[in-house]
Amino acid sequence: MNLIYVVLWVLPSVLVGVGVGIRIGLGKSRPHHDESLDAERDKTLKVLQTVLQSTEQLTKDVDTHNADLESVERNVVSLQGTGQLEDVQNALLTQITTLLDSNQRLEDDLVCTHYQLEEQTQQLDLAHKEARMDELSGVPNRKSFNERLVYLLALHKRRQEPFALVLADVDRFKWINDTYGHLAGDQVVSRIGEALTESLRETDFVGRYGGDEFTLLLSDVDGRTAGKIAEKNRLIVARTLFDGSGNHERLAISASFGVASVRDGDTPESIIARADDALYKAKDGGRNQVRSDMEGETTEESTATQEIGAS
Repeated sequence: MNLIYVVLWVLPSVLVGVGVGIRIGLGKSRPHHDESLDAERDKTLKVLQTVLQSTEQLTKDVDTHNADLESVERNVVSLQGTGQLEDVQNALLTQITTLLDSNQRLEDDLVCTHYQLEEQTQQLDLAHKEARMDELSGVPNRKSFNERLVYLLALHKRRQEPFALVLADVDRFKWINDTYGHLAGDQVVSRIGEALTESLRETDFVGRYGGDEFTLLLSDVDGRTAGKIAEKNRLIVARTLFDGSGNHERLAISASFGVASVRDGDTPESIIARADDALYKAKDGGRNQVRSDMEGETTEESTATQEIGAS
């Protein structure tokens, strides 16, 4: 009986959780996601996952309770007696049957509730991912980059773990859009996002910073190693052919890279500023090259596989 009362008390709370999940899930349709909404979604997702585990346990408990009741019912039926004992026997069987029916209804309700909670959890998880992904390039967006950068800076401050920030910018991207159209420009952004993702380690981060600019966060590397990784990705971009216009024309492009290694006392603004300054030097120095914030550190400049357009 105690279990029945517990289930009856928990079930309304579970249904309230479903309602909250629906309300938060609808938030993904809003055009802007502030930090408080994201934090609330994360908390709600964790709560729903906890309630899911609770409903699973309750369902198991109800099944166990039903098995116990059925065993008692068999024992009561097997009793032999007359007079008052038969009355007691019939009363017990009636109560057991009532409890079994009630448990079955509760079990059905728990199954439905569990299904609804799973749906809400999946929707919240999807909304959480969509809020941090760039649809065009298929890589995390600037919000995700900001969060990852803050995390890596905190890790460096606590454990002195090195990392490097790389900014990559497509050369003459405006010329590509003006000459071949914005669909071609979109295809370039999409392919570069895919190529950068495939070339990096699982522990590294690639995101779209905005427009034709991408960010790389390379974990556990020094400045020289980060420069080599950036050079490798520069070559990947330069050797990739992209669709130009609708007549199957193939277009070779290039990208410039700016590298900044973390330093003690760095803030998100300071390391981004150094990477941006290095990127500016790569652009100003002729494009299609990697420049670093390390004094005197410059990778060997190379020309594009196909020179396109004018400055």
